Order: sequence, then structure tokens, then C-alpha cells
Amino acid sequence: MMQLLLHTCQKALRTIVILSIFSSCSKERYEVIIKEDVQPPVVEKAIFKPSTENPLSTKIEAPFQKTINNPNDLNFTTTKGTIVKGSVSDFVFESGSWDRVELPINLQIKELYTIKDMILNGKSTTSNGKLLTTGGQIEIRATKDGKKLQLASYSQFSIKVPTNNPDPEMKIFFGEELASGDVNWQLATMQDKFVGLKDSSKSALVALEQLYQLLPSKIGWINIDKFPRESTNLTTITLTSEYPAIENIICYLYFDRLKSILQYSSNGKPSNLPEGEHINLICIGITEKNEVYTFIKEFNLEANQVIQVKLEKSSLEELMKYLSGL
Repeated sequence: MMQLLLHTCQKALRTIVILSIFSSCSKERYEVIIKEDVQPPVVEKAIFKPSTENPLSTKIEAPFQKTINNPNDLNFTTTKGTIVKGSVSDFVFESGSWDRVELPINLQIKELYTIKDMILNGKSTTSNGKLLTTGGQIEIRATKDGKKLQLASYSQFSIKVPTNNPDPEMKIFFGEELASGDVNWQLATMQDKFVGLKDSSKSALVALEQLYQLLPSKIGWINIDKFPRESTNLTTITLTSEYPAIENIICYLYFDRLKSILQYSSNGKPSNLPEGEHINLICIGITEKNEVYTFIKEFNLEANQVIQVKLEKSSLEELMKYLSGL
């Protein structure tokens, strides 16, 4: 009887050991499956387009077009409220041809009257690196049978640009287009007083009620601007990015109190910036799949400030809504 009991206990002990070994092996095998067989999903890294491509080009409005078929046609108002007045005799061929310009002629007018328009079109408000306070930008092109026209020296061609707050200190700046697509603005030779007729080769600007009247000495890119009051403390700003490289991100600095916009270039970081001014920083990256990433930050500019740009996935709709509020 005693031997039978001992034999039964030994058999039970062997069963427990076997089950324990099996359980241990199963646990080890389960851990191996978790660690080796089940891999985390692969996260695909977005590839960004170079910032030399305008990421917002699809949102640019087409210029206003006007064909002048008779003399009365050269007195019209665009859909954005620009009033154009002139005559066919205001124009000569840009080539220097002595041929008389006759109707019909074609005018193309691009109106950038908001900060949103300027950002969409990639146009800053700087003159040789110095900030300008802008009252709006406009580009006027004139052609006859595909040949470029320019204003005659005796021209009295005029435009009136809508504004809510006309500033009598504003002047005319002409734009020099850069390889990047941006514009460097140069102060026009201004007529001191305008009493009805513009002097030859000079430009004139008059601030009227809710309008600027411009009599430019030439057409092309025209900006209504002034240099803001000089700041005693000037500084610089550096933008960095771990990924993507800052060269693949397009960034704008909008100085809202000055109403001035500057496109950031990593090749030559902007300097002579007024310390303490409030800035809206808008950075945009577009992937090869046309996905939109943004980084938006508002701050007061500190001395030699460095900001780390960290793009987050967004949408064109969200970006357009933000730009409309500037």
C-alpha cells in the first residue's frame, strides 16, 4: 500500500514538471513571436520639394485682362477696384521702334493688395534688404500684337488704387524682378508737388479719400511704399530645421505693425531687422505628393534670435484661412 502511494506521488510530480517545462517553452516561444515576428509598421518619411518652387502657385488668382479696342476703353475699373485712365498715345514700343502704337492693345493687371496676395505670389516688401511699409503692389503689362509696350516720357497715364487708410507719406517704388521670383523695390524719382500734370520722367502719388492716385513714369511692378521709422536696435534672425532641411521650406516674416513682409533666405539670413517688433512667422513645406505642412509662430523679435522650425501636417484650406486673417 505504501509503495503504491509512493508510486502515485512520483507519477504526479513528473506530470507537474513536464507541464511546467511545456508552459515555460510556450512563454518563451510567445515572447519570440512578439519580439521577432510582429514588427511595428514602417513610417514613410515625406520627401519635400525644394523651396525654389512656389508651394502656393495653385492658389494664385489670374491677372485682370483688358483689350482696348477704342479710346473710351482706356478708362475702366478692375474687379478689385483699381481705376485705370489713359490714352493710346501714352504708349510706345519697348523696342524703341518709332512706329505709332494703334488700337487694339492689351493690358494685363495683377493686383496684390493684401498680405495674403503677396505671400501667394512670393513678393516681399523690401528695398535693398530694408523693410518697407506697403500700401499695395500692382503689376501692369501692355502689349500690341505680342510686342511689349512702355510709357512715353510725356505720358499722363494714371491708376487709382483702393485703400482704407491713405498715407500722404507713401511714395512709388518700382520692382526689379529677381531670379527667385521675388522683387527688389527701388524708390522712383518723385515729383515734389502734383498740380494736375506730371513732369517728364518723374512719378507722382497723391493720397485721396480711400484712394491712392499714381502717375508712374513706367509700368511693370509698382509698389506703394515708404521706409518705416528707423529702429535704434537692429538684429538678425536664424531659422533652423532638423527635417526637412531649411532649404526645402519657404518662410515669410510678416511685421504686422509695420505692414511689411520679408521672405527668409537661408543663403543670407536677414539682418537689420527692428528688435522688439511683433512677427508672424509662416513656414510652408510641400511634399512630392503635394501634402501641405506648416509651422506658424507669433513672437516679438529678440536680439540674434534662433527659431527651430518643426513642420506639422496641415491643409491648403487651413493655411488660406490663416493668411486671410493677416
